[in-house]
Amino acid sequence: MDIFEIEAVHLGDLKKVIVGHDMIRAGQGWSLDKVIIKEAEDADKEWYFQCKKWLDVGEDDQEIERELLPGKPAEGEWKLVITTHEDSFLPSEALAYLVVYGEDGKTEPIAVGGEPALEPGNLDEFDITLDNVGEIYKIRIGHIDEDEWEGWYLEDVELRDKCSEAVFAFPFNRWMARTKDDFDIVRELPVTKEGQDQLPVFKYQVLVHTGDRWAANTDAKLFLTLYGERGDSGERLLFYSKDHNEKFQKDQCILINP
Repeated sequence: MDIFEIEAVHLGDLKKVIVGHDMIRAGQGWSLDKVIIKEAEDADKEWYFQCKKWLDVGEDDQEIERELLPGKPAEGEWKLVITTHEDSFLPSEALAYLVVYGEDGKTEPIAVGGEPALEPGNLDEFDITLDNVGEIYKIRIGHIDEDEWEGWYLEDVELRDKCSEAVFAFPFNRWMARTKDDFDIVRELPVTKEGQDQLPVFKYQVLVHTGDRWAANTDAKLFLTLYGERGDSGERLLFYSKDHNEKFQKDQCILINP
């Protein structure tokens, strides 16, 4: 999503927008999904102008200018709100990501971040789309494993359904860093719903026994994904061994926090 600013004297309640471009050859057009307008960066009220059409002389009705009227957010449109603790380290250009799990499936990793997001003390908002996941029961959030970002102290996450106005809050208050806490950079939390038991968060113990054949050991980065009746853990780097400094050595059994 691209964000722009237009300075103008207050227009009151918005009635329509007209959007177009100057490319007049087929194949030079633009596929527009929607336009969202806010009166200020921190304003709560938003106007939604759905398009979901081409602006291209070779597509649809060949129009390159469209008049859009305000409407309600489409089903599946959410607001993601991330609060970073003031003690967090200043991020590099590395991105964080979110995966949302529901009774009918899960999303692909949704990239979030980019300058100047996720800085210490920030409250950042992102517009995301969650299609066909069903009733949400957990989220996974983490950041790309890069040395330039020493660690992220995530305070909390909120998911706000723009259509139903339902809000899911996920309080984290933990580090995601290779040098702090449990040295992990991925966290999962279940949805909390009134009158329902919350799914527990387990710390699965992973014991890895390297074979005793010649050259069985490795210096490679090894990954593991757990699959169960309620989805998966996502791919995890086997990073920290609780009982050996050198991992994956010949005929060695190690206990790892994935």
